[in-house]
Amino acid sequence: MDRRSFLIGAGALGAASARPSPRPTLDADVIVIGAGLAGLHAARLLEEAGVEVLVIEADERVGGRVRTLLDVPERPESGGSEVGSYYARVLDEIRRHGIETRKLEFGRLDFALHVDGHLISAQDWPKHPANRLEGRARALSPAGLESAYVSRDTGLAELDAWLTTSRNEPDPSLDAAYRSAGASSQALQFLALGAQADRLEDESSLWGRRKRKASEWGRGSAGSGFFQVVGGMSRVPIAMAASLRRPPRLSTPVVAIDIGTEGVVLHVRDERGQRRRLRSRYAICTMPLTVLRDVPIAPRLPALQAEAVRLIPYGHAT
Repeated sequence: MDRRSFLIGAGALGAASARPSPRPTLDADVIVIGAGLAGLHAARLLEEAGVEVLVIEADERVGGRVRTLLDVPERPESGGSEVGSYYARVLDEIRRHGIETRKLEFGRLDFALHVDGHLISAQDWPKHPANRLEGRARALSPAGLESAYVSRDTGLAELDAWLTTSRNEPDPSLDAAYRSAGASSQALQFLALGAQADRLEDESSLWGRRKRKASEWGRGSAGSGFFQVVGGMSRVPIAMAASLRRPPRLSTPVVAIDIGTEGVVLHVRDERGQRRRLRSRYAICTMPLTVLRDVPIAPRLPALQAEAVRLIPYGHAT
């Protein structure tokens, strides 16, 4: 395909003076939108293939939904806090950068709950007045509440068996499934915190079964359990970003995307809030769909892709 464009002269020069217009300067071969784990991983793979890459990020830091509060005592996690044995690419990056990990033993975790304005220890929770759960759910921590309302048997023989599960089976929302199992309003509030979707009504029971099967696999003999990064999970994206030939450009939110015959034009705001354009042959977008919904794209995405961007839920972070 001939990707050149031409500017036709006017006036005395006439058509005879037609000459090619200068091709816009590219900021990179590929621009990756988002400096979370997915964006940084994509950038590394492209660089290894010899492609010139620029990663841009709306936030003032890298990591996306991974965020260790590095300036707070004990460095608590405010995002993804552990890595399961099925997180193959993350584990590969951890090994690649020589990052130390430790086995996560859930049974030894100590925790507190903040409920209705009360800070409650795990030991005090079962008998605390703020605990309005019923039956055996009352003795469980909110983090393990799911086991009171769903069967431990997911009905999925293999890790990927959910892909071939008959679509003719009833598949109610998690909200409907929990309610039918007797979950109270307080139980539903706690259960929603662990859901993938923003609301229990938006998540499929089959998807919930898939998650439980994955967790079961990761803890069992097939997997090797769960790990935490010594010093905080943010060490992973920070190391990934530092390994790139070109450091990510932070505080650069995308406000519009234009796709044309010459490539992609990203309309962004720089650190001073000024609007400018970045050009590349291709762009990889890893921003959350809930953010992408508000970014104009021209031409419009195909109908099914646009529907996916508009409807797919985005789960909670810690």
